[in-house]
Amino acid sequence: MFVLVVRVHSPARRSGLALATLLLAADAFPGAQAAERALTYAAHTSAAPSVDGLLTEAVWRNAPRVEFFSRLTEGYQAAAATHGRLLWDDECLYVGVRCDEPEMAKVAGLTSRRDAAGIGADDCLELLLARTREGPVYHLIVNVIGALYDEAARGAPAGWDSRATVQTSISEAFWEAELRLPFAALGGSPAFGDRWSANLCRCRAQGEERSSWSGARGSFLAPDQLGTLLFGGTVPTFAWESLGDEFGELVGGAVVRGEVYNPGALPVQVTVRANVVDAAGDVAVLQQRLELDSFAVRPVSLSYRKQLRAPQALRLEASAPAGPGTFLVTPRLELRPRFLLPRVDWLRDRFVAALGGATPESATALQEQLRRLTAVEQGIDALEQPSVERWESLNDRLTALAAAGPAGPSTALAGPSELTPSLAPSKLVGGSSYVLFPVYPFERLLYDTPPQTEAVGQPMHVSGCRGEREPASFVLSAIGDLTEVAIQLSDLVGENGVIPQRYLSARIVKCWPQLLTGAKGDRAETVPELLMRDDRVDLAGGLPSLPGDAPVVTDVPGGTSKQVWLTVQIPEKAAPGVYVGNVTVQPGHGASASIALQVRVLPFVLPPAPRWLVLGHRAVLSSDTGPLARTEELYARELRDILDHGFRYVAAVEQGDRLEACLDVRWRLGMSGLFPYFPQMPSAQKAREVRRAVSKGPGWTLLFGPPELGMEAHAPAAIESLGFVRETQGATTGLVTLADAAETSHPVDLPVYSVDDPGFVVYAKSLVAGAKPRRARELYTWDCTQEDPNVNRLFCGYYLFKSGFQGALASDYQDLAATDSPYAETEVGARCRLLTYPTQEGPLPTVQWEAAREGIDDLRYVLLLERSLAQSVAAADPQTGPARETATAFLAQLRATIQLDHGAMLSTLRAKRLQELRWDCVRLLLALRQEVQSPPPVRAKTIAAQAPAL
Repeated sequence: MFVLVVRVHSPARRSGLALATLLLAADAFPGAQAAERALTYAAHTSAAPSVDGLLTEAVWRNAPRVEFFSRLTEGYQAAAATHGRLLWDDECLYVGVRCDEPEMAKVAGLTSRRDAAGIGADDCLELLLARTREGPVYHLIVNVIGALYDEAARGAPAGWDSRATVQTSISEAFWEAELRLPFAALGGSPAFGDRWSANLCRCRAQGEERSSWSGARGSFLAPDQLGTLLFGGTVPTFAWESLGDEFGELVGGAVVRGEVYNPGALPVQVTVRANVVDAAGDVAVLQQRLELDSFAVRPVSLSYRKQLRAPQALRLEASAPAGPGTFLVTPRLELRPRFLLPRVDWLRDRFVAALGGATPESATALQEQLRRLTAVEQGIDALEQPSVERWESLNDRLTALAAAGPAGPSTALAGPSELTPSLAPSKLVGGSSYVLFPVYPFERLLYDTPPQTEAVGQPMHVSGCRGEREPASFVLSAIGDLTEVAIQLSDLVGENGVIPQRYLSARIVKCWPQLLTGAKGDRAETVPELLMRDDRVDLAGGLPSLPGDAPVVTDVPGGTSKQVWLTVQIPEKAAPGVYVGNVTVQPGHGASASIALQVRVLPFVLPPAPRWLVLGHRAVLSSDTGPLARTEELYARELRDILDHGFRYVAAVEQGDRLEACLDVRWRLGMSGLFPYFPQMPSAQKAREVRRAVSKGPGWTLLFGPPELGMEAHAPAAIESLGFVRETQGATTGLVTLADAAETSHPVDLPVYSVDDPGFVVYAKSLVAGAKPRRARELYTWDCTQEDPNVNRLFCGYYLFKSGFQGALASDYQDLAATDSPYAETEVGARCRLLTYPTQEGPLPTVQWEAAREGIDDLRYVLLLERSLAQSVAAADPQTGPARETATAFLAQLRATIQLDHGAMLSTLRAKRLQELRWDCVRLLLALRQEVQSPPPVRAKTIAAQAPAL
């Protein structure tokens, strides 16, 4: 079976675009040299294996192994080993993979449909193949239960189908996969000696570990990260036992051990080399020559010296001089002190952090633990021969210190433990025909989501600042049919007051088919998208009626699940503290059940994001009945909804007499400052009318951006309009390619770049690296209507923070240009671009729209953390406290985590990870606040005099 893992963020919607973008970016630098390529070998066979998901056939023993998978984020070996094997005949490529798994009970395989978007969140394998650098790149994903997703880019036919056959099997300690891939789907069979580009990868849902055979860094999809696949006859196969780092960082001797097998009928000579690279870049070459009789097995043993606290790496090679030459080259395999020293560092961080808020008694105990930890560290560095006994003694001492030390990050940083949801095992309620359990709101959850029994009985957790809106969510999994299931909310009661029920709202997440994007746009995929009070309502016509005061109710057929979405609006006057309430589920027939909701109101204010967050808005004030015509009341509701989601500036397209009315509605809603105006290119007369209308507003600054401006900025009409805008002290904007923006004569003041521009990622990297000067103002834009919430949360939040752009332009609130039947996308065959859906009562929200708000809040939290850290450092003496050090390290790690290569980032991103980053920001803000308000006694007077008010 061929198993290649690429972690895909919503592959059906996003992966094709990400793959194509990465290929274009790589082609833009044809002279760039990737790291030395890994090489593996596919052995020709006359007896094709049967594809049954079991690697028990004798033919697989003759297949060269693909091993030493390394992590995507670093060069270290993956925690769970992966063993691949490759065979080929004249018609097909055969891939077999065994995935060792120490936690089989937690293996995820929720996606069973062909080309399903959720497959990237499962335990899965990915394969990338390219016959040539210039030709198509083929991409397949197989999950643990045998579901397949395939796609191709760069010259491949639209809707390419691999015609692959896949089977998997699951055992107690591993799972296996087999794949048969016809060469006819890849442009033809290879010849002996042909070399293709390839990678075999694995994603583990548990721990979100992503690893690959080629040693890829950052992205499995990048072409320069692929290895080489050599097609040939029979060669010796290796089974590696160890790289020699069993004792981790204990200095002394080390041995690369394994064995080699000759599956051929003739004797063969094999040369095995281990290149050991030290911290200075010096290479020591170890070599062993072996004579192998037919069907013989010989041990491999290469000794080297493990250096003291210095990074080292290995690169293994094997060649058969009388055969194919070099047939095995591993990627650079990092040897690290992964067994003891990382735990020393982990414990030290927590002991030091806990000291910041410790009482005198507990501080004494923590200092003693730090002394013992230092003694363990000295024992690790001792120049003694490594041994099992010595390693176990040091390990036992570390284990004892960990058991006696702080419980974890939330305790160490003095943050509230309730910020982290606990999903400890809990018994099911006897006699119930359904269960309730909390989930991360933005996880991809369909109606076939199985019950998560370990989470049943656990509460939902929300934390936020006054005035903030935050989501929570739970799933109702039905054993038998449930009808007329009502969702009822209670007040939230806390020590310092009550949050009334009116500040809470509930919705049912509706899953429905939507057309895909990219090469598979003719297909439909079921996605969780609409947030409805009653998901049973027939959504017919272009403007259905969905009253906002309707009860929240649903039906749940037996054996299925429904996600319930909650939004908590934290009152402006709520006192800091924890508030607790219940959400009750009451079926029409049967017993009710409740799930707890805990809301923590944080003791600081979250300021607006100091970036230009602009949203395109195509609706117009009109009494007509067109799809974008709005009464003044509906127009105001949409603008209010946009403001509530964190976008400060909303583009308008109004022209003529209604422009002043449009501005008047905005003024009544408190909108002022920047006025993005994106009409069709007006005449000089129309431009003067716009100027008069804008001059009547409360200090509007015009941001003028007709759609044609970026493309036709040198046209006479554009030049005339540019002159008018500058006379009004406004600015011009337009969608500009990076190639055009490089022209010094380009007249647009504020260029907007598409993140899908082939050069965008390279440009963003050059800005962050300081290789190019920044413009005073420039924005990026993206398709914000994709049914993947990670896209909007990333681009509205951490990506904007990392890239340093002035702001971002989200494409469209509602774009009905393709059809006036937005609720019948699959029937009419035209994909609508909608963040919200139109109804007679106002906008119907979606999951991706709520994700945009969370992204903006992510940005607000991380910018507040950055500012608070700067204030804390300025207020304190040079001996910065542990919270400052931890916050500084976190911000550096955050910048390293967020990749400017957004295609690669989204391909590996999970909703849970973004939420964890938010919790980390909150904990650190609380820790900084505590440190400033309650500094260590030794410098209390110094800090108290300069402490900023948070």
